Amino acid sequence: MKGKFTFLKMSLVGLFLMGGFTSVAQTSYDYYTCSGSTITLNGSLDPDNNPYALYVWTVKDAADQIVGSETINANQSFSYPVPGPGEYTIELQVQDAASCLSDAGTTSLYVLPPFTVDVSSDMAAYCENVTGSTLTAEAIPAQALPAGVSFQYNWDETDENGSVLNANIANTNTYLVDKTTVGSYYFVAKATYVVTNGTLVSDDACETPSDVETIIVNPVPTTPSITITAN
Repeated sequence: MKGKFTFLKMSLVGLFLMGGFTSVAQTSYDYYTCSGSTITLNGSLDPDNNPYALYVWTVKDAADQIVGSETINANQSFSYPVPGPGEYTIELQVQDAASCLSDAGTTSLYVLPPFTVDVSSDMAAYCENVTGSTLTAEAIPAQALPAGVSFQYNWDETDENGSVLNANIANTNTYLVDKTTVGSYYFVAKATYVVTNGTLVSDDACETPSDVETIIVNPVPTTPSITITAN
């Protein structure tokens, strides 16, 4: 029987060799993934490198409540659409051809919340003969993040003709606009998750772009001339 769970098609390989389970909140997790994604769960093979006869999967939430379960015949992997944001424990038991059932191996998974990215500037417009404007990006998650999870930022910049001036400029959450050519410039900050411990299972680290922020460089008047006449 093929699994009915259909939770980013990425591998959590060799997940399940740890024992025990606790519903006490953790400070780090084995795996992290993005809200709304689908991941592939992979169990170990038997000593002859063949699938076991049965794979019995159970997913529990932080309150130790079962939120998903599936029994799969002779197939070590299946796709699973992740539940909502929060912490989960994934358990796996295998049964061999002699109908002997193993103890449960476990791994921990944290589903990260979606987030938005805001960008602000200290000057939406400046004159071509000044130093420029500083953009500041802030990623705002839908709920509090666990310890060891943060954001990094990349910036894209285009001009008023749609030409890409800079793309995926790795930076902090601030970006100095130092253009001296008159015109309009458009900036997008893209934030991604970073985890200190564990593995982030995602093709793009949950990348989320900001709205476009526009900065205008205005011309300065020409240097005035002075004449002196008699009264």
